[in-house]
Amino acid sequence: MIDIESINPNEFQSCDDKYISGDFKQILFVKRGKDYNQNKQQKPQYVLSIVSIINNKSVRQGYLYFYVDPDTKTSNFIGCKVREEYRHLGIATFLIANWIKISIQNGYTKLGTNLEQKKPFILYMLKKYGFEISDPSFYDTRSDIVYICEEVDKLRGEKLLLFKTPNDERIFRNSKIYREDNYRIATSGENLKVKDKILLPMQGTRPANGVYKLPDENILFAKEKAEETINKHKR
Repeated sequence: MIDIESINPNEFQSCDDKYISGDFKQILFVKRGKDYNQNKQQKPQYVLSIVSIINNKSVRQGYLYFYVDPDTKTSNFIGCKVREEYRHLGIATFLIANWIKISIQNGYTKLGTNLEQKKPFILYMLKKYGFEISDPSFYDTRSDIVYICEEVDKLRGEKLLLFKTPNDERIFRNSKIYREDNYRIATSGENLKVKDKILLPMQGTRPANGVYKLPDENILFAKEKAEETINKHKR
């Protein structure tokens, strides 16, 4: 078990288990980084990194940031990034699973996202672990909804985004996230199957009851699903 509270700033711990994604043998590291500024209060921030030795060099294939509040025992997801050449290996969901597992093991059972989280597929993956907004009626009443879709007649199963309004689609197309993460945006005329829908405010921050959090009744489910995901990568 990784004891995050024993990690000093700029120090790290490595996980005892060894992992594999595709053909890459990997090690997971947890580092304590610069404190996160939450409402002018400094909170401990951590970085999960998945590293592989490639051509005798240490390569960080992906990483995930989160911060914790020791007083309220909350753990908040900040962001996740996987290098383009190592995508489609399940690394992002593997990092999310480890964030969930490490947080819960360390007593941080209140898990959520930050207000500014705007990566559609990250929110989609979090929903698969049981995360949800506190007011699901938003899915029916708000315009800033994004549908996660698949092409029905394609074997590759690539996921696409379908926006509820043209204006939100335009804003997202002009965003840094869209340029860096190679999202595909669908049109309503395509033969699509809707997998899920998420709330993704394109202007300003999301409302407080639109933040994705893990309800108490879903903690056990998230813990078991995280363990299942991690076990698939063990070697």
